[in-house]
Amino acid sequence: MPVDVLGPAQVSARPVVVVGGPTGPFGGPSGPTGPTGFTGVTGPTGMRGQTGEAGSGSTTTGPTGVAGPTGFTGAAGSALTGPTGSTGVTGATGDTGPTGFTGPSPLATFTGATGASAIGPTGYVKFNNVMFQWGATAATAPGGVITFPLAFSAAPIVTIGHSGPTGTFPTVASRSSVSFDLGVSAASDVMWLAIGIK
Repeated sequence: MPVDVLGPAQVSARPVVVVGGPTGPFGGPSGPTGPTGFTGVTGPTGMRGQTGEAGSGSTTTGPTGVAGPTGFTGAAGSALTGPTGSTGVTGATGDTGPTGFTGPSPLATFTGATGASAIGPTGYVKFNNVMFQWGATAATAPGGVITFPLAFSAAPIVTIGHSGPTGTFPTVASRSSVSFDLGVSAASDVMWLAIGIK
């Protein structure tokens, strides 16, 4: 409430308390939400800037490398030609047969240790490089030496037959001969066989 002051006198006023009335009811619900506004249009893309100038290329040529030294010249190849194929071997000529012993018959047989006898012939045969030689000889005690008609390449194996009571056997054989012990005290005819390499 307003207070009018009517004179110059000092007026003191006391506060006036005014009690407010009851609060009125709240208003109704909020009103509807308005529609969303349109989305703004995107502006056009700005123009592309100009491409910068290409950098200048180098025109300087690098130095040429120094040529390496020439290698050593290899040794001259062999002038030899391949070997000529060998000519086939000519077959060996057979050995000449030894001279046979004289006797009445090649099939003569001994008649006894001390009696007369007809000694058979000497002979040989070869099979490849294996040679057989045989013969007969009259011997006296204590023994003797048989000389082969053809020498062997190495000392052969020798067997000696006899007509004495105690046996005849070879002692030392070489390529060309064999020594033997007669084994009897009297003269005797002995047959021999030698087998070896020729």
